[in-house]
Amino acid sequence: MQPTAIRQAIELYRIPTRAPSLRTAPLPVGIEELLRLLARDPDIELWAVREFSRSAEVLREAASFYAVQILLDHRSDEYRILGSDSSASRQQLRTHMAYLLQWLHPDHNLSDRNKALAMRVLNAWNVLKDDERRAEVDQHLARRARMGKGRPRRQLVKRAPAMSRLGQRSFWARRKVWIGIAIAGLIAFFTLPRQLPQLDLRTDSSSTIPIEFGNSVTDR
Repeated sequence: MQPTAIRQAIELYRIPTRAPSLRTAPLPVGIEELLRLLARDPDIELWAVREFSRSAEVLREAASFYAVQILLDHRSDEYRILGSDSSASRQQLRTHMAYLLQWLHPDHNLSDRNKALAMRVLNAWNVLKDDERRAEVDQHLARRARMGKGRPRRQLVKRAPAMSRLGQRSFWARRKVWIGIAIAGLIAFFTLPRQLPQLDLRTDSSSTIPIEFGNSVTDR
C-alpha cells in the first residue's frame, strides 16, 4: 500500500494554505487507498491508524478535506474528480466512482454540499464512460497541456505617462511661488518684535478708566 496520498492529506489538513499549489500538481500515488479510507474500508482504516499513529476519525476528516479541496474542486477535470488521470482504465474509474459515492451517500452525511459533490462525481463518470466524450476530454487536456508548455507571457505594466515640457514648467513655477511664500513667512516671523506692548490692567482706587456712554463720558 502506498501511503503518499494519505500522508499528503494529513499535511494539507494541518496546513490548508497548501491547497492552491496541490490543485495544479499531479496526483500522488495511493489515491485509491485514500478513497477506500473515505468509504470506511475497515482494512484500510486499521492499517492507516497503525501507519500514521492517528485515530480513524482524524484520518477520515483529513481524507475528506483532501477530496473536497483537491479532487472535487470546481476547476478539476473529469479524471481528477475521479482521482485518476487519462491513463486510467474504465474499471479503475468505475471503482473510484463507487468509493466516492459511498463516501457521499446520504446515510453517512446528508447535506446539500454532499449532494452537489455526488452530482459532480456522476457527471464525470458519465462523460468518461462514453468513448467519444472521453476522447474529447483527452483532446482538450492535450491541447491545454501544449499551451501550458510555452513560456508564460509577461504581464505588461503600464507606466505613468511622462510629464510634458509645459507641465514641467508650470510645476516648477508653482513650486518657486510656494518656496517664495515660505521664505517670506520665515523672514516675517523672525523680524517682528518678540513681545507685544502690554496693557496695565492693574486696578486701584486712584486709577480710573473712562467709559463712554453715548455722548457722555463717565469715570469708573
